[in-house]
Amino acid sequence: MSLRNKVNLKKKMKKGLGSLLILTAVSAGAFAQANAVKADE
Repeated sequence: MSLRNKVNLKKKMKKGLGSLLILTAVSAGAFAQANAVKADE
């Protein structure tokens, strides 16, 4: 595996991790909101 390919792979992984973190944060936020709404009822 060439060095350039390794660098590209790292960039892709960072991008994937970033979007995964955002997805997790969004779903966690939606989950917390849903729980808050349930608690209000």
